[in-house]
Amino acid sequence: MKTLGFHIAVAILAGLLSPALVHAEDLPRAFVHLGVADVRLDDKGMIYAAGVPMTGATYSTNHTTPVVIEGGYFLTPTLAVQASIGSRETSRNTPTGTFAGQPSLGADSFNIATLTLVCHPWRGKVVSPYFGLGAAAHLAGDMHDGLVTNFKVRNTSGLALQAGTEVKLTRKAGVYLDVKKLFYSTRATGDLGPIPVTSSPRLDPVIIQAGLSLRL
Repeated sequence: MKTLGFHIAVAILAGLLSPALVHAEDLPRAFVHLGVADVRLDDKGMIYAAGVPMTGATYSTNHTTPVVIEGGYFLTPTLAVQASIGSRETSRNTPTGTFAGQPSLGADSFNIATLTLVCHPWRGKVVSPYFGLGAAAHLAGDMHDGLVTNFKVRNTSGLALQAGTEVKLTRKAGVYLDVKKLFYSTRATGDLGPIPVTSSPRLDPVIIQAGLSLRL
């Protein structure tokens, strides 16, 4: 993980030091990505009842498909700061393992936001790959009880890695494909009857999105 981060940092630094790679003086500095994503949460962790691990008690969560908007601004000819946020989606926690066949443990809604520093070394070309890194936030929304009552999930944050490519259709418009891998865990709490239950799952989502790219 540290080695990957080091190589990405070196590549971004190269983008900072190599403005001659593109002729950016006549290119728009701001842009917007608008698309639809497939979000897959890893969402794995031990469930504890009154502090004791519930061996074999697991759960699974559904994929979600938020609408995502991302805005970016070029600080140099090849280096941009980019911020994204997805529409609010709902994650349903379905019992598996020794819990299989039980009602839903509960559901939680959330938004995912990212802030990244991204290198576009071939900016202005018909096909323009990019890559970067930064931070992600998982913003918890409404909670819905199920088998677990008083169900709550905390906000959390962590590392974001990003890669993608844009395909230019006109000077101002194009299409893009983007992949983000996020790394963070959260804490969920509630009650199973009279017994308090907790879990600290690693969410580590993968976000694959595609859509329209507009240069402003």
